[in-house]
Amino acid sequence: MLATALAKATRGLDVISLVLPSQAGGGSPVQTLPVAPVAPPATVVPGTDPSAVNTIVTPPIEWSAIMPMVVLLVGAVLLLTVASLVRRRPKGMYMVWTVVTALVA
Repeated sequence: MLATALAKATRGLDVISLVLPSQAGGGSPVQTLPVAPVAPPATVVPGTDPSAVNTIVTPPIEWSAIMPMVVLLVGAVLLLTVASLVRRRPKGMYMVWTVVTALVA
């Protein structure tokens, strides 16, 4: 009865045969599993190809729009680093550094 139900379920499908490790030297198939046929996708959206490795779809970046914020952030981090490493700072260093960073941005 189980064999009949399995035969009906696998009708029209490709079948994979499994062999136990003890029978790997030429044994007969022990059990068969149905495998659904794989159809290629109708349209392939960029970045969704399943055969591609490590494909990530990213939006375009307008660097000219975010560059002022990046320059200000880098300037602030550099100012914090220099201020923490230099023991004695010249007078007005923070003001000059901030103005130069703002002009670059």
